[in-house]
Amino acid sequence: MMVGRWQQRMRVIPAVILITSLFTLLFTGCVSEGPGGSENSTNNTIQQGGLTPPEDNTSSTLPTGNTTPVVEKGDMVYIDYIGKVQSTGQVFATSYEDVAKDPSIPKVEDFEIMEDYAPINFVVGENVGRLPDIEDGVVGMKVGEEKEIIAPPERAYGLRDERLVTTEPRFLYVPKIENVSIEAIIRGFRDVPEINSTLTLPYWNATVLDVSNRTVTLKHLVDSNQTIDTVLGKAKIYTNESYIILEHFPEINRTIRVAYGKTAKVIKVNETSFVLDRNDPLAGETLVFQIKVVNLIKLDEMKKMKIYWIEDYDKGLKKASDESKPIILYIYSSNCEDCELMDMITFSNPYIKAMRDDFIWIKINNETNPDISSRFPSQIYPVIILLKSDGTEISKTSGFLNADDMLAGLRSVDDYQ
Repeated sequence: MMVGRWQQRMRVIPAVILITSLFTLLFTGCVSEGPGGSENSTNNTIQQGGLTPPEDNTSSTLPTGNTTPVVEKGDMVYIDYIGKVQSTGQVFATSYEDVAKDPSIPKVEDFEIMEDYAPINFVVGENVGRLPDIEDGVVGMKVGEEKEIIAPPERAYGLRDERLVTTEPRFLYVPKIENVSIEAIIRGFRDVPEINSTLTLPYWNATVLDVSNRTVTLKHLVDSNQTIDTVLGKAKIYTNESYIILEHFPEINRTIRVAYGKTAKVIKVNETSFVLDRNDPLAGETLVFQIKVVNLIKLDEMKKMKIYWIEDYDKGLKKASDESKPIILYIYSSNCEDCELMDMITFSNPYIKAMRDDFIWIKINNETNPDISSRFPSQIYPVIILLKSDGTEISKTSGFLNADDMLAGLRSVDDYQ
């Protein structure tokens, strides 16, 4: 299984009252005809009998032969690693469970023990969320080969920037009746809510009073004089005629998640405000990586791979549970151009196919499986849902999703497992 980032960090919930999501909802797609729509499937590539994949003579193991392949740009490489801070020798990340759990090995302050440990994989030359010295360093390596790579701050997490140390108010004022942009609602709830429906927000519920082309009007439902747990620590709620007032009691040294997946630490608190340091904890540090190439999939090999679709939701869910793997649930509609594009472009991408063994892939027609479609309602198709191995939803995206955006979502799954 892949790991979404090099460094292991505290897994904290987003530091916003309102809504966030894993994927950006694209305003494209096909409108469902509902259960009574056309029965002529537009997808001619669905594998029948999904639990018994057809033979394609392709695997994620190394090819045999007299010539040992080396890592080149475009290949999928798997590496084990230990990442250390050069100045202290402390480990900040590793793929080795014994290293992570050995108390005699010094670790950084926010080092987290993970549930699962495995080599990370990435496409060489892609440099998406990775350290360039790592990607450059693996080129030319062979499976089984080890190397030490030193990454200076400029090519790691950058130098410290004092502009990222900011003062924030302890009191937050939220209008009892609030207009929220339709884009924000869709990003957070993946669909447009109905009038009089109830939305579940991080700290309370809200009733939908009105929906227009641009905004959704919410009435926040919250009782006064109560204490809640927030990303910053405890907070007390007060109300008046117009506002809900949150008085935060931030905890010193608490790490929270802020915009764009980054983290921040509370470093000071006074009566009216607190100070957040948004610098990465590794900013300004030279990093040392001890890496070992443990597997390699050549680009030509990835192109020959196939995704083995399961067309029975319950069988797919059982398989995911048995194998402890997350799920890609793909719900498509007949006579849907964007569904055809997903099959022809996104799911045919070699790097998507190379991740076939990391997930259980379930493909469902919304017209012939109304019970499944009703669990994940949408007016736009296709729908791509990421699920944990127990069927818990991680994210949901409607409309065409290109390969780059889908890869970004797949690589983030470990953060939510």
